[in-house]
Amino acid sequence: MGLVSDGFPLCGRRKAPYLLLATLASIGAFLFLACAETPSMRSSTACLFTIFFQMALADLLVEAKYSEKVKALPEPQLLERRSYGPRICYAAAFPFAALLLWPVARNHLEEERIMGSRVCGPDLRMWKGSSGFIPFMLALASGLSAIGLLVSSLLIQSVVVNFLLALALGLTNQGLVCFFLRPEIAKISGFFFLQSVFHIGTHGAAFYFFTDTKEQYREGPHFSYQFYVTGIGCVAAGCSLLGAACYNLFAKTWTYRSLLTSSSLAYALANGLSVLAYKRINIKYGIPDPIFMLASNALQTVLGQLSWMPMTVMLAQLVPSGLESVMYALLSASMSLGFAIANYAGALVLNQLGVTPRGATEEDAKFDNLWIASLISACGPVVPLLLVRILIPAGRQTDRLLTDADGGSATAGSLYQRRCAKGQPSTYLELEDGTELQERSQGSATGSSSRA
Repeated sequence: MGLVSDGFPLCGRRKAPYLLLATLASIGAFLFLACAETPSMRSSTACLFTIFFQMALADLLVEAKYSEKVKALPEPQLLERRSYGPRICYAAAFPFAALLLWPVARNHLEEERIMGSRVCGPDLRMWKGSSGFIPFMLALASGLSAIGLLVSSLLIQSVVVNFLLALALGLTNQGLVCFFLRPEIAKISGFFFLQSVFHIGTHGAAFYFFTDTKEQYREGPHFSYQFYVTGIGCVAAGCSLLGAACYNLFAKTWTYRSLLTSSSLAYALANGLSVLAYKRINIKYGIPDPIFMLASNALQTVLGQLSWMPMTVMLAQLVPSGLESVMYALLSASMSLGFAIANYAGALVLNQLGVTPRGATEEDAKFDNLWIASLISACGPVVPLLLVRILIPAGRQTDRLLTDADGGSATAGSLYQRRCAKGQPSTYLELEDGTELQERSQGSATGSSSRA
């Protein structure tokens, strides 16, 4: 959708019309689930897909607009986002989805109508020149990779095959990003891709550990589904806002490297607290499971938000003007592929350790090695910190990462321009006022400088 919104504006705007259509569809889905007594599995799945699609689209396009604004500000500012979640729940939730209609209708995104654009159709100016065409093609390739991985997970049952396929797609996608995009963007994308890959998932086994009954796991916490999903989830949501506030108050003037390093190390230590719960050490010291899990999850969420905010600021400053939605979609897809690799890797680790609970009776032995998998998951994201001085810029978060001379191109200085674009003729980009701006390839400029 990042590709579609940037390349195919509606009524002269790239974001608001798509948010409006998605919100209306989401409201319809909420109302259907609230009113239908026995909806089929297919219709329920379609409605839930529509609802989460609206949430994801709003997140993407609002972050793209945030990128436009943050580049004009002397300091990074925060953007807070909220998401709201049997039939009465859907009836209560749809008004919150409808709240998005008001700011979209009032143009709170502050979108200016594209001069000379058609009511509906592609913005051909975005496709002229490598600086616009290449990000579109990379975003399309990333989307196709994600769809291919989804189809394979439905058709192929082997965890090993799915892991290898996800690894191949993720590395191929990241290789294309490194080859075609400018080094500043490629390095940061590579760092967060590695962090997502090394954060292997153990959530499936953890769910059974915390929610199994006494007949299934005698020594378990025996949480109810409501507490595990809703109670802990609400605490995490509140602490996410707390983490954003802590960042805004104390950490927004730090350097990127120092904040990423310190917050990632602290986050790893906080994740390591899960090991204590899996080993039942908290019970030995008289700490009840509900209190321990609420406190540890709150700490993990705050520290996770602190480590996430620098990435948001970096991406906002590195996204070229006019390509915000496409670039955010591309970089998000890269990290999503990394998380897919991590989830399959987590399944492999759990299988090798014999941690394969199924909710059966007397499956106590299935959790004996869960703490090992949790320890690996906690320590994994620390590994990419060895490359932080190579992949992350040295400046402060208030510094400009791109100069005005080349800040409008996503491909300036890329391996593609330096190795493959030499000798290509110049292309012309038509600006909104009808004038033309000559865009010369980096390779040609380099050649001219060397000849001079």
